[in-house]
Amino acid sequence: MLLSLGNMTNVIKDSVQNKQDTLYNKTQVEKSKAASSKEISNPIHTILKTNTYLKSKEQKFLSHKHIYYRQNEKTLQLLS
Repeated sequence: MLLSLGNMTNVIKDSVQNKQDTLYNKTQVEKSKAASSKEISNPIHTILKTNTYLKSKEQKFLSHKHIYYRQNEKTLQLLS
């Protein structure tokens, strides 16, 4: 009799733990969905961040191009 009571207690504990785990997983999924919908609902912020990134990349490219041009200009002056 005591053995079966111990087993029943373990079954109940496992059942409660499974329900808690399921609830936790559902909560995590809902948080994830809420976060992703928040990101999608504000596309202008994403676009602005992307444009800023592209502008910074473009400026870097132009600055390298400018340096390259200056170096070639000096070389041409030395050759003349």
